[in-house]
Amino acid sequence: IWGEGENTIVPLIEKIISRDSLYGMKGIGFKEGKDVFIGKNSGYTPLNKIFKLPYHLLDMEQYARKLIIGASREFPLWASRGCPYRCRFCSNASEAWPNTKVRFHTTEHVVNDIKTLVNEYGADLITFEDENFLMNAEQFIEILKTVKRDGISVKYRFGARIDILLRLKEQTWKALKEYGVIAIGTAPESGSQKILDYMGKGIMLNQ
Repeated sequence: IWGEGENTIVPLIEKIISRDSLYGMKGIGFKEGKDVFIGKNSGYTPLNKIFKLPYHLLDMEQYARKLIIGASREFPLWASRGCPYRCRFCSNASEAWPNTKVRFHTTEHVVNDIKTLVNEYGADLITFEDENFLMNAEQFIEILKTVKRDGISVKYRFGARIDILLRLKEQTWKALKEYGVIAIGTAPESGSQKILDYMGKGIMLNQ
């Protein structure tokens, strides 16, 4: 499967079970002998609803992690997809499947997901695995505020571009700390401005 798989995985499994041909399927690449066939893009998954993710189908103990930054049960979560930047090494900038438009899950979905991981699986730290976090800092603060207002106590960490972090307002930093953010990662990629420019990273060494 290439691209986003939600619209593809079920039809693919049905085809495999029924032993039907995969020719013409969107979002599928396959080999037949030495020949390679690549289907068209299957499109992007709409994120504008609350998804009741079926965590119960997984052995969630396989996903709980203990981290030295202060977590006994860390779980990952996604609040958005896509990234507007065009770093040359990144699949988002692919001409075959450009994913440069950021799409956000609803606040209600993310809050519901956090509550599920905390209440049902004992999460004490949530890692936001978004490809480029804090593209909408106001929405994120609203998510954290809502979770805390509903009586849920949990810590957070995420990764973000250094230029985005440098643009945050003082009250945003205070809110991040107040609502439970304990770690932020960033990826300088290189100590060479020449290499940064070559990669299309869009940041400067002084940042």
